[in-house]
Amino acid sequence: MEIKITIDDIDEGTMNKMASLTGVLAHLLGDTSVTLTAPLEGEQQMTDGIDLDDLPGKVVDNPVKPTKWPCNWCSRTFNKPAQLNKHLDFCKVNPKNVKASTTERACRDCETSKTPQWRDTKHPDGPRCNACYMKAKRAKRDFNPFAKQEPTEAPKQRRVVEVKRTEKKPTYTRMDLDELRLAVAGYVAGNNGLIMHSETLAMAMMSSLEKRYVFVNRSVAERELISRIGLQFKYIENALNEAKRRDVTYILQSKDGGYSMMILKSSGPFEVDEIREMLDV
Repeated sequence: MEIKITIDDIDEGTMNKMASLTGVLAHLLGDTSVTLTAPLEGEQQMTDGIDLDDLPGKVVDNPVKPTKWPCNWCSRTFNKPAQLNKHLDFCKVNPKNVKASTTERACRDCETSKTPQWRDTKHPDGPRCNACYMKAKRAKRDFNPFAKQEPTEAPKQRRVVEVKRTEKKPTYTRMDLDELRLAVAGYVAGNNGLIMHSETLAMAMMSSLEKRYVFVNRSVAERELISRIGLQFKYIENALNEAKRRDVTYILQSKDGGYSMMILKSSGPFEVDEIREMLDV
């Protein structure tokens, strides 16, 4: 290869640089003669129509912009052909695009008609939406037929501890009069011809009252109840004296603060309502 370089009015440093370019020019231009003329001050160096500024190693101020791939239907541009191909499947402006129309399709699992991408379009049962397809794919991937099945345990029932709160009982003050009359009437009607003691009836009534009331002083309440039962015996005696019944024999005694009474009806025992009427004074 023969290279001719003409140098006019050039210093030694520039000449050394131009000499180093001979190998580059020989590689670019092939086995031809190269004539290199050093440019004058302020002029641009040209070699057979080749700009030396475009040689390798020169920084380009205005780089070439990458090619854009436009869509023929919506004029949208993409940087890569793969992006354009994917866009053509969903371009709504494209009249030949079947995938862009969702009005005639429905997912065979969830029956939705809207999805960013249809899957299994050639399946005989119909396509799948993207969500159902990915869900089935993950389930198939996670399935392991050789995995050891752990025994399912029954859910543990929550232990419920019932806390029974003690009911606050009212304090006993005085027994209701109607309740007292009903108890005395039943006691007298059920003991025809027998001796009845006010202490016996008072003890039976106190055991029932203890379940419902709190006593400040039980002995005082019991003595008060005995005296009230004895008073009811007197009311029965007065009622029998006024009635002057010949078929009834009765007697009332008082001893040590207690009362004893015996009533005998020859025709049979008294009815509870009959005794109850004698006590309504």
